[in-house]
Amino acid sequence: MEALMGASEAAEYLGVQVGTLYAYVSRGLLDSLPGTGDGRRRRYRKSDLDRLKRRSDAHAGHGPAAASALDWGAPSLDTELTNITNTGPTYRGVSVQDLVRDAVRFESVAELLWTGSLPAEEPDWFRAPHHAHVGTWPPAPAWPVDVLRVAVTHAGFEDGERFSPSPDAELRVARRLIVHALRALAAQRGRSAGPEDAIAGVIAHAFGLTASDAALRAIDAALVVVADHELNASAFTARVAASAGADMYACVSAALATFSGPKHGGACDRCAALLSEVASSTSPRSVLAARMQRGESLPGFGHPLYPDGDPRFHLLTLVAEGLGSERMPAWLDELKGAAAEMGLGSPNCDMGLALLGHALRAPPDSAVTLFAIGRIAGWLAHVREQRAQGFLLRPRARYVGR
Repeated sequence: MEALMGASEAAEYLGVQVGTLYAYVSRGLLDSLPGTGDGRRRRYRKSDLDRLKRRSDAHAGHGPAAASALDWGAPSLDTELTNITNTGPTYRGVSVQDLVRDAVRFESVAELLWTGSLPAEEPDWFRAPHHAHVGTWPPAPAWPVDVLRVAVTHAGFEDGERFSPSPDAELRVARRLIVHALRALAAQRGRSAGPEDAIAGVIAHAFGLTASDAALRAIDAALVVVADHELNASAFTARVAASAGADMYACVSAALATFSGPKHGGACDRCAALLSEVASSTSPRSVLAARMQRGESLPGFGHPLYPDGDPRFHLLTLVAEGLGSERMPAWLDELKGAAAEMGLGSPNCDMGLALLGHALRAPPDSAVTLFAIGRIAGWLAHVREQRAQGFLLRPRARYVGR
């Protein structure tokens, strides 16, 4: 039941006099409802009061504060999904560190983000009916993010529950969307026939890896670590689309478009290229110095939300070490030390994904692929939450022209 307030409580909530509250009603800015018993005692919906409060704040000179909130500033939306802490993200109150330590599978973490609780048994998304046809995909050089964008759009054409408002249907759509995207990615790489019992197994098959227990645990851990990260650019895009009423396939397509930028998902590819250059050199320090001398950006270091270092890099490093010490590059400590001396900061999650791809002996684009697949779970959680919140995301611009 929607929360209701009496006149005095509503006026105090808005920070106005009761007479001003009545004026809002007479001007059509606010609806009032009859109270129980004495009909003269009116009541007011909290959602209507919130809407009027936002409008009042916007006109009261809060533009600069709102503008700063859009640039790594103050929180601007309420969420129950992910909390950024000094030790890493927590999903619905559950630490990512604990999820990785306990080897919780990606599918279970996705369900946690979507529903608020970990399933009692490991979910089997492949048992449910799925689209048999995955389409004809571009040749192998196609970028994985582009393949995923095409696959998600294609999957939406064939899903009869695409526009269903049912929460249960939304969950089925979410599972199908990820499964279809993965099948398409494998098919694009000429690996359509593979294990279909877990997401990590399909990814290993798509990468051409032996699906050892260690490799599957590493892939699952990577997906869990990157599943969500609060209100990042792609998640915000997904929420904007959801607030406008777009379906889940359209919301994920919009998020993938944002993710494709070199400052977001594309940073993984740039990190992989940097690691490849370092691996073929005799000195990581000289590689970094040469790039700085040429005025080139150096991806993979520093993060505005983690001034003391990105804990996700540490988690991913531990995962990579679990594949065997012989798979860890001997030059890693020198690279980290040189970056610190040059003021670049500590390695971040993008570098961690690239390092894990190196340890897995996976293709160069494995880092961005893991990032995109894992983050789809978070995007879908944001879509569901934004739909439940029910308001249109429409920030105002501050005019500064002539």
